[in-house]
Amino acid sequence: MELLQEIIIFGTIKGCVYALIATGFTLIFAVAGILNLAHGTFYMLGAYFTYTLFYSLGIPLPPAILLAAVLVGALGMLLDRVFLKPMRSSHTYVLVLTVAIAFASQEVILLTYGSQGMNIPNLVEGSVDLNGVVVSWHQLLIVGITAVVLLGLWLTLTRTRYGVAALAVSMDEDGARLVGIETEKVFNLSMFASAFLAAVAGALISPIMSMTPEMWNMPLMKAFVVVVVGGIGSLTGSILAAFFLGWLETFTGFVVSPKLTEVVSLVLLTVFLVFRPSGILGRRLH
Repeated sequence: MELLQEIIIFGTIKGCVYALIATGFTLIFAVAGILNLAHGTFYMLGAYFTYTLFYSLGIPLPPAILLAAVLVGALGMLLDRVFLKPMRSSHTYVLVLTVAIAFASQEVILLTYGSQGMNIPNLVEGSVDLNGVVVSWHQLLIVGITAVVLLGLWLTLTRTRYGVAALAVSMDEDGARLVGIETEKVFNLSMFASAFLAAVAGALISPIMSMTPEMWNMPLMKAFVVVVVGGIGSLTGSILAAFFLGWLETFTGFVVSPKLTEVVSLVLLTVFLVFRPSGILGRRLH
């Protein structure tokens, strides 16, 4: 029973991080049709910006994380407005450009911070015993913060003018433009939200996993797997798939072998591509 509790608890924590990463990746794809291969870079920058704001500028950690996420969101908007807007309709251009930006960002981080792994402190020190399973307070905060962020995203998409406009654009861009929706503004705001979510994930995981210039690779791969499994364009599907992958990886690590944890996502991706390419909920943004 204790093993099952460990799988559920730690799988949920991992699923929260995956959900933050994948919902941003899904959002910009559903709204703008962009497969952003620089999405992992936003995750990386969220971690490094938080590190700089906390250690170099002395900003307390909670506002440092929020400010870092906002700054990364602003960079996402800049990327969209300057580089993606002129050639948004060319999928090849977007893919090549975003992967080039990802590698360029990696080199800038390497030159600025070096290759040595770094961490930021926990939001709250200490741990708690949950019926025999010891969990740090920071890990529990990851779950709470993820719930708040995803609730905020849901309210934004369902209760605001931006949300209505984003839904309309995701369904029919030309039709949305005809009824007066500023599609470029919607794309820009969607990129901000996408980058913001990834940055929050990067900052929250940094006390647990070391920051390195190559850390953008893992979240990009996980986001791609989660989006395919959940159903391309489905935010609900991405969240369900994120937790499913988190629990499956945790189960594999505890029961089979920790060495096989990273293989799970690739096997899951292959199975869904072969047997259910539409994913769990293969619909547009909803």
